[in-house]
Amino acid sequence: MNASNEVSWVVVADAGGARIFSSRRGEPMLAEVAELSSPEGEGSDARRAQVSERKPRVHESSNDARHAIEPRTPLQDIHADRLAADIASRLAKGLRAGAYTRLVLIAPARFAGRLDAALDKAVAERVTTRLHKDLRHATPAEIHSRLIDLR
Repeated sequence: MNASNEVSWVVVADAGGARIFSSRRGEPMLAEVAELSSPEGEGSDARRAQVSERKPRVHESSNDARHAIEPRTPLQDIHADRLAADIASRLAKGLRAGAYTRLVLIAPARFAGRLDAALDKAVAERVTTRLHKDLRHATPAEIHSRLIDLR
């Protein structure tokens, strides 16, 4: 593939969702390929309901006292890991289909670690740039300008 046909995918993600853009070398615009969201992600109605629900209770064995218990793994971590796996799966499918040759990952550091852990080796080898910023709600023009600033 010659350099003028190189296609990059730009993934802009956080714990609540991800947007995947395509960019052809030399073109100034990002074209949105996909948007993934976690129904349990931050800000969702399901997430607000989980936060407002009472925690499970257990009875004290020696008296009538009851105590709230926490899940071993916080729900937000479980949902963030699930979203990272969904993103990684989508990226693997795109790579197998030949949709991109280079990959740029933009995510807050905490979620970027989860995403890196979920990527398979072939996809991870395509990552050329990592930016630890929260730009999921930024416009394509704002994202593009951030990428140009890196060069």
